[in-house]
Amino acid sequence: MDDKAKRTFGTLVARHNAKGVLSVWQDRYRNPLCSSNKIERNFPPDKKADAERWLGEEHKPVELYRAGNGHGYRQQNGRNANWFTRILAG
Repeated sequence: MDDKAKRTFGTLVARHNAKGVLSVWQDRYRNPLCSSNKIERNFPPDKKADAERWLGEEHKPVELYRAGNGHGYRQQNGRNANWFTRILAG
């Protein structure tokens, strides 16, 4: 997906250094418990596919949480337990 393309969830931003060279891919999305906070993660320049994959993986627990099913998902899926711990901690 083009880094300027419209996404349905989150943002993937190409960050460049002072010389204009791509330095990092930054993923971010709004914290569903506190919309003034963002959750973000940086990926090396050669890991755009990993950045897109991570954003897609984060989308599912956010949607489950918004639908009221988040806590059950946390108990069933240990990998995403860290996400809910991070969210609930603020």
